[in-house]
Formats: sequence, structure tokens, C-alpha cells
Amino acid sequence: MKALVLKGFGGVDQLVVEEINNLKPDKGEAVVQIYSASLNRRDVWIRLNKYPNIQLPAILGSDGSGKVISVGSDDNKNLIGKDVVIYPGFNWGESTEYQKKDMMILGMPKPGTCAEEVLVPITNLFDKPKNLTFNETATLPIAGLTAFRAITNKARPKTDETVLITGIGGGVAMFALQFALMFTKNVFVTSSSEQKISKAISLGAIGGIVYSTEKNIKEQILNITKGKGIDVVIDGTTGDNLTQLIDVVNSGARIVIYGSTSLTPLTIPARHLFWKQIKILGTTFGTMEEFKKMLSFIEEHNIHPIIDSVFSFNDFKEAYKKLEKGNQCGKIVIEIKK
Repeated sequence: MKALVLKGFGGVDQLVVEEINNLKPDKGEAVVQIYSASLNRRDVWIRLNKYPNIQLPAILGSDGSGKVISVGSDDNKNLIGKDVVIYPGFNWGESTEYQKKDMMILGMPKPGTCAEEVLVPITNLFDKPKNLTFNETATLPIAGLTAFRAITNKARPKTDETVLITGIGGGVAMFALQFALMFTKNVFVTSSSEQKISKAISLGAIGGIVYSTEKNIKEQILNITKGKGIDVVIDGTTGDNLTQLIDVVNSGARIVIYGSTSLTPLTIPARHLFWKQIKILGTTFGTMEEFKKMLSFIEEHNIHPIIDSVFSFNDFKEAYKKLEKGNQCGKIVIEIKK
């Protein structure tokens, strides 16, 4: 079978398609023929040597959907031919509040989904949502689950509360918007792009601000929320923009942070934290049970993931180049089998 292998650190030329041995499952395992895979920022950090404990060569890709083609035991033969999506986490641990230090995600060191086939434990397989295509389903595992945990486990917005999602356009942010709208219609966004804000509004957001051009974020937020302020912030950037938002969050607000793409520290005056009794909550990924709940939630509410672009397996370099530029609106998908 063919797989996309990362040979070293640097540009996309470090990624090459290679022929590797066919996969043979042991008891409790299955081989999934990958129809679609989607990319995550994690894939860029690994290639640029900005991720911990990297082991090369590596088959990247944490997100994938496809069809079960073989199993390691006759007891599981009923799974052959089933359309599935893969939960890419291993060894989360006993606590639902946080993962173990040695929790792993598919796609380094375990061979990932940017391949024609992938070998995974049967316990990590879930039915593909009936309302989604393979391309849509492939976007769910990392970005979808991260957003679902941020909204339903950490933020828990109420119907009368206002939610602000920063950096709209990224995969997690787009999912957070779609999930938040199932709890409250008072959702606002920020972005460096007017086009991305327009897309968010078309999906149900009330309004947004372009943070790269607006110096007075406080005034702009109060303007678009008609003085209500913000009760929930979902953020994956941190840095100065999030620091400025502290002035406009309400008492009892929850600030949920799932990433730090700005690579700059967060500075918050202590008086705001204790006087407004603000909660700052960190989150990442999610449990297998939350993954199961997310899939049901998506089917129940007929949510369709936002896909920015779809590339063929042969055009993988263009897909990775687009991911690295960071100007997409939604997820980038590699279609491995049509």
C-alpha cells in the first residue's frame, strides 16, 4: 500500500509517498481503508520540529474515515465493510478531567491516516455519521472533538449568554461556532479576514471584528454586542488580543483556551480575575466517550463540517502548503479513495 511518509524536518519536500508492506491486524485490531483524511496544525509542528518526542520516519495524519477491510479475529468479522471514523487517541487515562502525560495521538509515533490503510484497535472505531460524507467525517477527530469538549464540557454556554470565538476560520474555531449555536444564538467572532467573518455570519454568528485593523477591541466588542459584553471566550491564539478581551468579559465569564498559535504569553491583570471571578480553563482533544457523544450530537442536529478545500492524494504537497499558510476557512481534506 502507499503511505505519505515524513523523512526529515523542513519543507513539504520532506514528505514522500512510499510503498510499504500491507498491514496485518492482530486480535482486537482492524485495518481501515482510508477514504479521506484531514490535516491539522499538529502536522505542521511535527514537520517543523516544534512538537515533543518526534520519531522519524513517520506517517502523519490523525483524522481519517473509511471502511474496515480486515480484522484480526473471526469474532469481529461483522465489522468488515463497515463505514467508520477513527478516534485517534490512545491511553487517555482514568480521569475525564485531563489526559495522562503519555497519552498519544495517531499520526506519530503510531502510523497515521495519510495512507491508503491504517491499523487501529477496534475500540477506536465508530460508525460514520449517517448525515455526513467521508470527506466531512474525516474532519471530526481532532478539531471537532477539541471544539466539542471546549463548548460542552468547559464553557457550557446558556441560552442568554454571549459567546466570542477568536480566530474564526481555523478548524477548531469553525466547529466551536457550529456547536455554540446549538446552545445560544448570541455568538460573535474575531478574525484577521473580513471574508472569514462573513462566512461565520452566514453560518449564524451575529457579528465580528477584524482584530488586525481594530486597535480598540473593547469598544468594538461592546458595539457589536450592544453593550452586553462577553460571557464565554473560546480561544486558540492567546497573546495580546486575548489580553484586551479581559476588559469586556462579564462577571463569572469562562475563558476556554485550546491552543496558542500566536506563540506569545497571556498577560491578565489579577484584579480582573478575582473581582469578576473569571474562570480560565485549558482544554485539548477529548475522551473516547466525548467523541461518541459528539458523533451523536452531529447526527441529531444535522451539523455539516465546513471544508475549505479537498485535494487528491497526489496533490498532498499543495494541501500541506495551504495548511501552513493558515489562510483557510474550515478544514483541509485529502481524498485518498473516491
